[in-house]
Amino acid sequence: MSNTVSRRTLLKASAIAVAGAVPAGAVPAGAVPAGPAAAQAGGGIVAAPSGSRFAERFRAPGLDAYPKFEWFVPLALMTDAEIIREVKAMADAGIRSAEMLAWAAAGVNPATHGWGTAAWNSRVRTVLEAARQHGVAINLVIGPELPSGVPSITQDDPGASAELVYGHVTVRGGSTFRGKVPPPGRFDVSDPSGRPDRRTGTPRLVAVTAARVAGAGTTTGGPTPLDPTSLTDLTASVRDGRIAWTAPGGGRWLMFGFWRRGTGQTVDGAPAPSFVIDHYGAAGADSVTRFWDRWLLTPPIRRLLRETGGGVHEETPELTFILPWTTSLLQAFRDLRGYPLAPYLPVLFVEGLHNHRPGADPDPGRPPDFDLADGNGPRVRADFYQALTSLYERHHLDVIGRWAAGHGLTHSAKLGYSLTMDVSSTVRHLDEPETDQSFSAPETDVYRAIAGAAHMGRVPLYTSEVAPVTDELGRDAYGVTWPRMLQIINHNYAGGVTQAKLHYFSYAEAPGAGWPGWAPFAPLRLGPDEALPGFAEAWGPRQPTWRHMPDITGYLARLQFVLRTGRPNVDVAIYRHSQWDSDSRPLFKEPAMRRAGHTYEFIGPAQLDLPTAHVTGGRLDPGGPGYRAIVLDRPPTLTLEAARKILAHARAGLAVVVVGPPPGRTPYAKDIAAQDAALAETVIALLGHPRVRQVSDGSMVPGALAALGVRPSSEFRRPSDVLTLRRTDADTDFYYFFNTGEDTARFEVALAGKGRPYFLDAWTGEISPIPVHTTGDGRTRVSMTLRPRQTALLALCPGTRFGAGPLGTAPRTPAVTATDADLILSTATALAARAAKPGGYSVTLGDGRTLHVGIPVVPAPRMLSQWHLRVADHRPGPSPSITVEHIHDLELTGLRAWTELPGLADVSGVGRYTTTFDLGPAWTGGHGAYLHLGQVNGTVRVRANGRRTSPVDLNDPVVDLGGHLRRGRNTVEIEVATTLRNRLRTLSPEQATMPRQPYGLIGPVVLRPYGQAEILGTA
Repeated sequence: MSNTVSRRTLLKASAIAVAGAVPAGAVPAGAVPAGPAAAQAGGGIVAAPSGSRFAERFRAPGLDAYPKFEWFVPLALMTDAEIIREVKAMADAGIRSAEMLAWAAAGVNPATHGWGTAAWNSRVRTVLEAARQHGVAINLVIGPELPSGVPSITQDDPGASAELVYGHVTVRGGSTFRGKVPPPGRFDVSDPSGRPDRRTGTPRLVAVTAARVAGAGTTTGGPTPLDPTSLTDLTASVRDGRIAWTAPGGGRWLMFGFWRRGTGQTVDGAPAPSFVIDHYGAAGADSVTRFWDRWLLTPPIRRLLRETGGGVHEETPELTFILPWTTSLLQAFRDLRGYPLAPYLPVLFVEGLHNHRPGADPDPGRPPDFDLADGNGPRVRADFYQALTSLYERHHLDVIGRWAAGHGLTHSAKLGYSLTMDVSSTVRHLDEPETDQSFSAPETDVYRAIAGAAHMGRVPLYTSEVAPVTDELGRDAYGVTWPRMLQIINHNYAGGVTQAKLHYFSYAEAPGAGWPGWAPFAPLRLGPDEALPGFAEAWGPRQPTWRHMPDITGYLARLQFVLRTGRPNVDVAIYRHSQWDSDSRPLFKEPAMRRAGHTYEFIGPAQLDLPTAHVTGGRLDPGGPGYRAIVLDRPPTLTLEAARKILAHARAGLAVVVVGPPPGRTPYAKDIAAQDAALAETVIALLGHPRVRQVSDGSMVPGALAALGVRPSSEFRRPSDVLTLRRTDADTDFYYFFNTGEDTARFEVALAGKGRPYFLDAWTGEISPIPVHTTGDGRTRVSMTLRPRQTALLALCPGTRFGAGPLGTAPRTPAVTATDADLILSTATALAARAAKPGGYSVTLGDGRTLHVGIPVVPAPRMLSQWHLRVADHRPGPSPSITVEHIHDLELTGLRAWTELPGLADVSGVGRYTTTFDLGPAWTGGHGAYLHLGQVNGTVRVRANGRRTSPVDLNDPVVDLGGHLRRGRNTVEIEVATTLRNRLRTLSPEQATMPRQPYGLIGPVVLRPYGQAEILGTA
């Protein structure tokens, strides 16, 4: 064996220690892999050979595995040279896809540089040519800013976004009304985001109805109750805008006039007003596709988009209505829901519910203006929202999707959060559905709500726009750290997301921008005299941390590569039917199932209606997520179709757990009595089936699942807050672990699957066997240690999955079940033991043998406290996008934050800490050392004796220097890059309100030598 050891990102309590269940008093140990190119270290840990396609792709994932950016540009006010620089900067940083969004920056004239102009097309062509050269896929946002709009329509055009409004008059029972149909009342059309009030279109009559007020009428703060038996459609009685109608005797009646009008909602950035399109009628999507075909998709642009793998993207549908409407909705509703809508129109209006602009506060719990006295108003509204869902899918998503496919392009879209629709149903109508962390974080369940729909709909790419908000809305700009970013991204992955889209990369300059460059949301103006530091982070070369981006994007790409491999393998589906998804609360509130190790996600009626929703071998959708159970967690309603399918699935062998009282109501308004009676009959049959258990609360679900034979795929020995996720292909099970807590997690987990366990290091790209494990009862047991916010990837697979050699056929020794060494690892020829202290160590194998190994003298740990610090202080240059560096040199006798060092309190930039130490002549083969960095506030890279080490796990900054150290004098350099917050505090009044960040290497930095020896008798 070579007398030096490859780089390690370990161990013990400080790193990811992967080990097996061991007797009391013994020390768990396990193998953690070396860096991305073990040969550079000259070490005895051999990386996966070239013959292993998976190992090669894990080490160097394909371009499609990398994260993407949302790229904001100031309309067409760009130069070709800067475009090329920015595309190259993204590619060099490991960003292989970007969504290009035209933003109306102050001082840019849309008439000459607007979206859709000749100047815009010229800049887009330059972007695509640069993207082709540098291997970057570009998705073009379908309109300027957001939501989708085009300048080729007016607010009265059939393709423009429309709303329904109403007016009403009171008619006493027995009296006659003669006159004009009640005109629209006054509604609030102000924009909470600060834009001008909407200039609505011309009202056009849709319907006239009447209803008797039930009882005494309106209660304080509540809706006006209407007698459901009195609802009357009077539309046919209208003549030339007038109506004569006699109210039946008794009581007080209301006559309503309902009017369709264009919302007048616009987006900025085009040479003419761009009106938001109708998202529910075919004319809206047709307006978009016609505009693109005529003005945007020139032959060169179409060709370049196809060549670069690009597509079109729809941003957040921040739509605003009094009530969403489209021209043919009355007929469409009858066709879709089976009864006429016109008589029920009064009960659809809920003040503020359909205003989805920034600053609005839509509340689904707010009472409607009018409701049915028999309590069935929510059913009518549910039918209306389901009709909107169907129309959005049929007339918007499907139309644009077919058009894009016809041009060889992909179609992605932000999901309709806060719109009244079943968002999960829309997922399968997209090539790439996209969630938004600002609607979801930090609650993982909200990501799981879409993951189930993506998995059953066979949608492989599930994207999340990450970090529009990190800690406090409006106070993020230039202060976001990468450990915080990774925490958010890893949460997304744990919820089933497979593609991170980072918000945002900003073009360098625009009129009025100051250093460090144009940022559309920094500062964030709230009024003439009020501003905040900024919304989200403006990433790019302006950031000192940008120099370390390849390490971070490499880590994310390897995670995404694994999280797209094979198929999802999920333990439990939870039934959820929602027509409102702007909510970040947990959807399954009881943590017992998750803490036991069960993976779960949510499905609803739309997923149960898919062809993939069948049960084989006790699994629902065995070719997809393969759920082994479905849980009904007190759903307020249950569709009869879903209930019957769940019963059929139970009869086919699927486990079912019902929490609390079973649902007794169907959600919709047609044939209520018959539907509810049939539901009750179905539920009785369901509860009586032997594959069904009913429990009183969610904490009892794990026990019920166990009684039904459903064990967690990753079964914790003790309850844990570590989140897990499983993927399966033909012969391998992949497991993702994420410690969400603020404390180090030490746990034993029993993994389902066959084969030997391996550790896949997403930071370095190396794959290592885990020698220390136990097997039994169809499970492989390992022990793990995860630092706060740290992740790990494990795989169970046959010996040849990762190729021949030590990662494939070589590890023929039995598993190690116990050891008192610090670490057991697989070398090219045998097992090896590693320890921080000299002495004799024993290793117990799975075949019952106990082997012994001796480790000679190991040098004592040493604190590294003497450092030279050179700081490149980033300061404004001669233009907003140019940074100049001022150098500070300090000699340190101890490590402290920059805020405590002379001259560095308000400095941002890159610091290089250099120290030397002498290992003496006794440093020989069989020795290595871990460099524990302690606390590091910033991104970090390490060099030892002039050579870069493997990338540093930002949540566990420990570096294996085994392949870098030598006898005698050694030099270590630690490079730390910061945010721009502290420097901008001195330049920006908005940033000055924020506290300084404690940058730098805080430590303590400790060099911990180890000894290593092969275990005798195992070659």
